[in-house]
Amino acid sequence: MKILARILIFLMVVYSLGFPLSVGISKVRGFIFPNPYRSLVKEVSRHYELDPLLVAALIYTESSFRPGVTSMSGAVGLMQLMPDTALQVAQEKGLKNFRVEELCDARTNLELGCFYLSKLGREFQNLDQVLIAYNAGRGNLLKWKELEKDLLSQSFPETRKYVTRIRYTFWLLKLLNGIQRF
Repeated sequence: MKILARILIFLMVVYSLGFPLSVGISKVRGFIFPNPYRSLVKEVSRHYELDPLLVAALIYTESSFRPGVTSMSGAVGLMQLMPDTALQVAQEKGLKNFRVEELCDARTNLELGCFYLSKLGREFQNLDQVLIAYNAGRGNLLKWKELEKDLLSQSFPETRKYVTRIRYTFWLLKLLNGIQRF
């Protein structure tokens, strides 16, 4: 919610100073979806038949578009892939000489992350389930599905927050993208 308030205040200031609203919106979108990766995210996302704005929302949530970041749990890069997951995905993609250090490369990380996200999408065909599996692991999702209750309520608290944050950021990016085109 804090980010929405900041964005609205920013847009009101920009508008009150006499700048066209589209200038403010493009600056906000540039903050959430930085230019250095926009074309790369679009290219790789579309290759794997993913919505680039969803991938951008995931990256923003995971790493804030910092390609060299490593989480406390050991996840690496823009899409915060765990090394074991990355090795498995690289093998599925047929990358023979892949090394975990390559996850700090934006293109490599996006290729592996989008491949994995697309694979989860084909398997689960539900955005919340895909995001839960991406964050908490496929095995946890399958275990929670057996309980036949609301998956978000069964998941880890941080996974609930994660899914909500990505959905919110995705919605915001779609809104900003639609307004700027208008």
